[in-house]
Parts: sequence; structure tokens; C-alpha cells
Amino acid sequence: MSLPALSRIARTSLLFTSLALAACGGSSSGSGSGGGSTAFSGSVIDAPIPNAAITITANAPLGQTGAVILATTTADANAIWSVNVSLPSTPTPIYVNATSPTNSTVLLSSFLGSSTTLSQLGNVSSSNVPNTVVSQVTTAALALAKAEGKDLSSLSTTDYDNLLSGNQNQLVALAAGIQAVTDQHCGLPNGMKDTREMAEQIAASALVSNTSGSSSTSSSTTPTSSSVLSQTLTTLGSSCQATLQALMQSIPASATWAPQFQSDSAGPVSVSAAVNLSGTYQIQGYLVDTGISTQGTPNTTPTPAPLLMNDSISISSSGAITSSDGTISGTLSGSLLNLSIQSSNTRYNLASDIRALGTSILQTGTTGVWSAVGGGTATMTNPAPTGATTQVATVQDAVRFDLVLTPSGSQPNWSGLVSALMLSNSDNSSLCTSPASPISVMARGNILGGLHAPLCLSSNATGISLSAPNLANTNPVEDVFNLAMQNTLLPTLTLTESSTATPFILTGTATTLTINAATYNLSSYYVLGSKEIIYNLSTPATANQAAISVNGSLVLDGEAFLGINANTTTTGTSSNSGGSSNITLTGLARGH
Repeated sequence: MSLPALSRIARTSLLFTSLALAACGGSSSGSGSGGGSTAFSGSVIDAPIPNAAITITANAPLGQTGAVILATTTADANAIWSVNVSLPSTPTPIYVNATSPTNSTVLLSSFLGSSTTLSQLGNVSSSNVPNTVVSQVTTAALALAKAEGKDLSSLSTTDYDNLLSGNQNQLVALAAGIQAVTDQHCGLPNGMKDTREMAEQIAASALVSNTSGSSSTSSSTTPTSSSVLSQTLTTLGSSCQATLQALMQSIPASATWAPQFQSDSAGPVSVSAAVNLSGTYQIQGYLVDTGISTQGTPNTTPTPAPLLMNDSISISSSGAITSSDGTISGTLSGSLLNLSIQSSNTRYNLASDIRALGTSILQTGTTGVWSAVGGGTATMTNPAPTGATTQVATVQDAVRFDLVLTPSGSQPNWSGLVSALMLSNSDNSSLCTSPASPISVMARGNILGGLHAPLCLSSNATGISLSAPNLANTNPVEDVFNLAMQNTLLPTLTLTESSTATPFILTGTATTLTINAATYNLSSYYVLGSKEIIYNLSTPATANQAAISVNGSLVLDGEAFLGINANTTTTGTSSNSGGSSNITLTGLARGH
């Protein structure tokens, strides 16, 4: 089975242009009263859906109770759409919906934010509202919101941001299920009308499974990542396992989708990051090749180990990024970071939001350190064949990256990391010996994809440690895909600062991991500000087996093992009464 193609649509004009996407077009119509209009544009992904039907609604997604259609349009041959919309003048949640013209079971929806906020922008596109790219991620987020009991007719950007901050792994697992069906690698289950309904049923079933299966007395309003993953696999069937495993790794590596896991993906992105950010910084972090080709074919060669970044860059007052050796260029617009990095024969094109690191994980006196966690593509320029005069450039793999931008002299405070991760451990405190805190990890990668396991996390002045919990108090491993870890636990991982030149990076003590009787060398890395421990599993070539090298990540889940998060559901009211303002939306329709 070939892997689904990954979207290479960028959030900003730099990558948007480099990927040669055409300008938007298509027919449009709008409804409402008032003067003027606001331009909306966007896309529907993950591969182009030419002539996709786009519908802008207020109060609820298309087809749901209370939904009011504001405008419709048709995407062009490149799946790009644009439409002028008359928006309600009172605060009302606005949604964009996309349906394939050739397959009505492909329905995706996205929350754009409040009408009053959007109307102030004038033009709404992926550069200021990432959710104008309608995707499996945005559809999964709305399904989780419904499962948590949120009223979509009063959904706010604060509600949505809170959902993103606490449901990263749930989103990845559910989005993988949506994309698997959209890409036609797995069939839509019998009795389900479309992909959005499927996502809602999976999320609802995961919540029921979570609350009914928990021995805790705490109430839960959030499906755990393990229950979402298990329900997704159960719904789509075991034949879909390999596809889900690959998509769980590739989705967070997309330069388009990665920003949709961050706050500000609905409503305008923050511009505060641009304040006083001109100057010289050190980039510290890693670029991680997923081994999954953006052309839809798995990389059959060993995947390069994570690439260490330790480079000096300058950011101008206009946001232009340069390095003295010319290997790094890019732009910073508001909080939107685009980087182009040349390393040997590979060019990396990357995109991300940046976020300021909190003072609790920085030493006293250190300020102005920024975290960038995102994705993109790696383009490898192969040597010219014998007799040829030009080299051959091929887009090879999707990549993820975890980076920090640090002023000179900045230092981390690793001791504050556990509390900064906001772990929920009140129901499982007996599983770890203080000061270690219980946490679960979701493994993403070619070998460990789908693994969900409990560990104890502690931090000190020089790093962090992950170790096994009290096995008498919990099931030690919840291995959803049964791919690995049979009769074994993840080994204790101790990660420490390995170089004074890169104090924001931890490197794990070399160890081995036995998976289904095969032994791998395990290398691990952590960059302050991310919620994942990067790993590389490798074995040397033998007489009976080729060399193996694969990358992945252990995502620090924070759902306290089997995951009871006590979230509070907020409700409110909104109205369409009163006047209206007009706005233009543009975007892109991409689906399978």
C-alpha cells in the first residue's frame, strides 16, 4: 500500500509561491446585509479536490442544527477558493465546510473564529487564520469539541485554543483516521454518512469508553488519546493499521497542518512575537526526517538520524532572517516563521508559529527565548548520473523540527519542566515516587507508531528522566497497535545537557530497546519548549539484514497514564440579529 501524499501547501506566501500553487478563483455568492465585504481565502486538503464545494456557515458547521449559510463558492482546478462574505455584526462562530464534488462522503469542516474579529481583518487567508485551510485536523478538532459537550453555536477562540492545548495526541489519531478514509486507503464504515460524521462517532465512542472504563471517581469530559486511537482502529479495522501508523507520523510533519495544532489557528494569529525581535539569535534544535515521502512512496533507504541545528542567525527589523554563511534564510511575520535551510545536498523548507518560553523554564535573568515546533519538506539534490550535466532534485521526505531561538547567554531551567508541562497527576500520584510525576507517552514512528505507555517523569538542574511506574498500580503498557513492546517496557531514559554550546538540548544516554525479539540502538533528544522526545532506532547491517535507521517521537501526553483530565466545559449564547459586516475569504480545496 502506498502512503498518502502529504500536503505541501505553506501558510505564508514564501512556501505558497515555492510550491507553485495558482491564484484563487471559482464562482462565489454571498448573503447578508450591510455594506462592504471581507475577502476570505483558503484551501481544503490533503491533496487537491478540484471544484470542491465550499460553504461558509454561521452558528454551526454545514448540515448541523442552527447552521446559517452565509456564502458558497466552488474551488478552481487547483482546489483554491475565494469568496466575499457578509458577516453578522454580533459575535457569532464562523465555519467553512468543503465537500468533494465526486465523493459526497468526503466532508471537512473548520472553525474560523468570531464574526466580529474576522470582520476587522478585511482579508482572511491562511497567513492570518490558519484554519482557512480546511483539513482533517480542523475536522477532528470540531469532533472532539462536540464529544466534550461544547456548544458549537457559541464556540469561542478561547474554547478552541484550550481544546488544542489539551488534545494534541487525540487530534493526531483522529485526523489520521479521517485522512485514511479521505485518501481511500481505508473504507468509510458502514452506516456512516461522511468523514465528519465518522470523526464525531469515534470521538463520542472514545469518551464513553474512557469514562466507563476508568476506575477513577473523577468525571471526565475529554476522550484520552489512547481511547481515541483505539476507537479509530476499531472503527476502521485492523487492515487500516499500517496506514494509521504512517499518518500519525506524517500529519504533524506538514508545514500546513502543524500550525493547526497551535493556538491562534482560529482567529487572527498573534503579532506580539514580532515586537523587539530584531537582533542576533542562536538556533538550537533538531530537524527530524520522518522517512515518509511527500510523493506518496515510503523511503526505502535508512532514514538519516536527526540533524542537529546550532547556528547563528540575524533577524532584521522587517523580519528577514539570514545567516552569515548563507545556509539559512527566511522570514518572521508576526508569529509566523518560515525557514529555508541548506545542509549538504538537502534543502529544508519549514514553517511554524513561534511561542515565547515561560520564565519557569528559564534561569533568572534569561528572557526572550522562543520555541518553534513545526514541519515541512526536505528536497534532496542527487548527484548527476554518469554523462549528465545537471543534478536531479527530488522532494524526498516530510520533516518535523523542534527549535529554539535564543539570545546570547540564555540558559534553561530544567528543574521547572515538570510543572511547566502542567501534568494531571492527582488521580495517579501513587504510580510514581515523588518528585517524579506520572505521564503517558504516545509513540509516533515507523516502528513504534501507536504505542501508548505510562512512565514517570522527573527533572533536575541538568535534564530529565523517564522511568517505569509502580507496576502494582497500573497496567504497564497499553499497546494499541500491538506493534512492539511485548513483554518489555520502555527503558529508563535519562537525558542531560551534552554541550555548553547547546544548553537548550538534552541528549539521552545510549541504550538498547528490544522489539519483537529484535534489538535496536536507541538515541534520544529533547529540545526545551517541545512536548516530544525525539528518538532514532538503528541497527547495523548484518549478513541477513540491511542497516535500519528510523526516527520518531515520544510525545509527552500529560493525560496521567489512562488519562483523566478534569476540564470545564463553558457555554454561552450568540445571536445573528442586528447588522452585518462583509468579508472576503480565500483558500484551497484539497482532499485525497
